[in-house]
Amino acid sequence: MLLTRLELVIRKHHLRPADIAKAIDFTRQHLLRLRFGVAEPSRRFIVAVTPVIAQLSHDQITPDDLFERGYEFLASEGARHRNLFARELRLVDQYLPTVRHPRWPARLIREGAVSETVARYLFYKGRALVDKKPADAAALLSATAAVAAALAESPRELRSSIAGHALKSRANALRHLGKYDDALADLDAAANHFIDAQYCTAEAAQVHYTRGTVLHKMERWDAALAAARESHRLFVLANDARRAADAEVLVGVIVYEQGNTAGAIRIWLQVEKKLTALKERESLARVWLNLAAAEVGLGNQHEARGYLTRASATFRALGNRTELARVRWNMATFLATFISREAGVFALARARRAFDKLGLLIDSACVGLESIELRAEVAPYGDRQLAADAREVASTLAKAGLRVSAARALEQLRRIAVSDDRHAVIAHVRDAIRSLDGSCHAARAIPDEAGRDPDLAPDA
Repeated sequence: MLLTRLELVIRKHHLRPADIAKAIDFTRQHLLRLRFGVAEPSRRFIVAVTPVIAQLSHDQITPDDLFERGYEFLASEGARHRNLFARELRLVDQYLPTVRHPRWPARLIREGAVSETVARYLFYKGRALVDKKPADAAALLSATAAVAAALAESPRELRSSIAGHALKSRANALRHLGKYDDALADLDAAANHFIDAQYCTAEAAQVHYTRGTVLHKMERWDAALAAARESHRLFVLANDARRAADAEVLVGVIVYEQGNTAGAIRIWLQVEKKLTALKERESLARVWLNLAAAEVGLGNQHEARGYLTRASATFRALGNRTELARVRWNMATFLATFISREAGVFALARARRAFDKLGLLIDSACVGLESIELRAEVAPYGDRQLAADAREVASTLAKAGLRVSAARALEQLRRIAVSDDRHAVIAHVRDAIRSLDGSCHAARAIPDEAGRDPDLAPDA
């Protein structure tokens, strides 16, 4: 979680949060939300906590030491600390419709919206969009890092904490967008910021975890597996069972991609028990989706359908549209495998529309390519529908940034309906997609970030 001034003082003086909560007569949960900046303090809280921390730390602690513009807030008539930043937050909201404009963060800073509160506001808004609107998320998280860099009067560790978390989350958004080299660069920068913020084992584990997800998309299996296993080791060391379980999910995915289906299933079944005990519904649904893909590959129709049904119901209930699109992709493969080619093609078109709405161009093109592959086996020479679908997928890949050197592959794809070797054309396109450091390997489900904080949702 993000550092705050309050958390920095608690760490600096090695104070026990339980002692503070007891002395100020607030719950430990309320104190936890304030320590990590997902809630803003009331006047009553600041008045209560400042003398308690001063007493416990044997230091001259002021409201400004614990909260941004603490003295200014107490001198005002406001009841909530966040009201002090109302103008800046309204300015941020005014700019939200134009977040993808490259110069909007500079305008935001120029107009005075520079505060720790604004940075946290941008961060939580951006992180919430990573798997829903990744391009918007990347823009918001870039702005978060820019605002953090402009916090000249804030503690260095706090600035580094905000920037590190923003870049780590932006790496996830860039992964969704297929910009893997940029994502790895963000992770290197995030690791340096976390070192500067004097973070510990859990944050290092998160960086390794995210690096593993990016390397997985790049099909760099050995490096991805090493990163995933290191993240698991560090989460266990940090006594974080939820995040350790998510790291195991990632390990299982990479093992599966390496061709060890039995080993992957064994890992996922073990993790399923842990996540059930932890009541982690979203991560559990990802395990089911991965198990479904494995069972389809093994030809086990009944088992695959059961896992797909459970995963779909859970992602739908949680409102996770990205993973629901991946369920549709896997369901289409299921239908093509066990029901009929036509049913699979129809379901793939539905999955593609879902990815298009999310702005996930590479995934959309990969789904389209799978549909073309199914059609290509039976479509007659010069088939108009096959030609139209191929042109549409080629256009999507061009928008996604397929290099000029891949122009021949795209031209072959556009003409696949009149090609004498359609399988070779599709193989050539798949290789071209790898030139984006991406792949159409399969619709695997892995958490964007290991673990979650169910009781620490930020204030709206």
